[in-house]
Amino acid sequence: MDSYKLVFSKNIDQSSFVSPCPICKTNDNEYLLSATTSYLKKKMRGYRCKFCHTFYWQDPMIIGYEEKPGEKMHNYKNDISFIHYLMIGAGIEFGIKFLNSIKNKKKNLSLLEVGSSFGYNLDYWSNYKGFFSQGLEKSRFGVFGKKILKINIANKYLEEFNAKKKYDVVLSTDVIEHVKDPLGFINAAKKVLSSRGLIMISTPDASYINSSTDYSQLLGILSPGYHVNIFSTSGIKQLFIKAGFGHIRIQQKNGQILVIASKFSLKNRIRLSENRAEYIRYLNFLSTHNNEMVAEGSRFRYFKELVNLSKYSEAFRIYQIIINKLSVKYYFDFSSLHDRNLKSECFLKDLPPYIGPFFFYSGIMQKHLNASHEVIVMYFSLALTFLKNTVKSAPHISVEASSLIEPAKQFLIESTANYLKFNEYSK
Repeated sequence: MDSYKLVFSKNIDQSSFVSPCPICKTNDNEYLLSATTSYLKKKMRGYRCKFCHTFYWQDPMIIGYEEKPGEKMHNYKNDISFIHYLMIGAGIEFGIKFLNSIKNKKKNLSLLEVGSSFGYNLDYWSNYKGFFSQGLEKSRFGVFGKKILKINIANKYLEEFNAKKKYDVVLSTDVIEHVKDPLGFINAAKKVLSSRGLIMISTPDASYINSSTDYSQLLGILSPGYHVNIFSTSGIKQLFIKAGFGHIRIQQKNGQILVIASKFSLKNRIRLSENRAEYIRYLNFLSTHNNEMVAEGSRFRYFKELVNLSKYSEAFRIYQIIINKLSVKYYFDFSSLHDRNLKSECFLKDLPPYIGPFFFYSGIMQKHLNASHEVIVMYFSLALTFLKNTVKSAPHISVEASSLIEPAKQFLIESTANYLKFNEYSK
């Protein structure tokens, strides 16, 4: 199990050489934090540019996501990091909302996704909407996605890709922070973009790098050994201006910076309001996929969205399907869940990574369906147990679980008080 240590401090020997900001090239920076992990051989030091507020690692040691030469490809059914990504970790919502914000006046907009990972966005564009898409992905996730989702994914970097056409949309979610030359990356994307095309990029938000940010979320943003630069809105805007994009729309949302840019006006080409219904329809579409892992993760996501929309009767129908599938696949029943001896390092191998959040949202659903106080206490108690286990098992990929621990505690306190009060009145 990987271990991490982040230390915020401004006490450092300033006589040591510090490279200039990779975005604005100024030398006016401040030491912000150090990172030590079990998989890196040295302590990494992180700096923030005082001018554009971009965060960057000094002499970063990059591990990356590629398979090592000669390394045998894993069986995805036994690949814990892949299973986590497939079932709960993939940011499907960002990509779908991004793509769905385009006001499409053409019948078949072409899409190139750079760093497509497993390929959910490509699947949405091609298999759900019926448009042409092409993905680029160097990790094993792309190999798995190409096979499972039956989509076009080339095992190439953008600079290696010999494009035979120009694309109407170039999408890249959470990739540019991994690149040592971000301006070169945007310029390479520009070369394969059609004259009126749109480039859409998401990346972690540097404004979240502070000691008050949730630790799991902070680890995800910093990702020492994987991320090179964490951009501010000012820094990312400078890059697009330098690349020749005159029309740029930037949003900050939930620790992410979302950028849409074009050489032509964005007016009447982008929806300003979100269409969450399209994302939910796509989840429903995926929940019947012939690959059970894809279907399983999508059912949980679909269930969560129904609870958030207060559609509790429909959520209960999906809940019953999930419970039946869980009992068959993972051999558990409610009476034994609290007694299972789960070591934290084996947790994700023994139960699905969404189990904690699933019990949390099940508790909310049961509460609104007027279940007994005892049942509601059971769900929030299970939620808290498994949310904590998930974070302990893999803190760097447990942002959702970590964010639900405090709400789960409050719901458990409230439901326990109601249970005790009810029993007192019943005497």
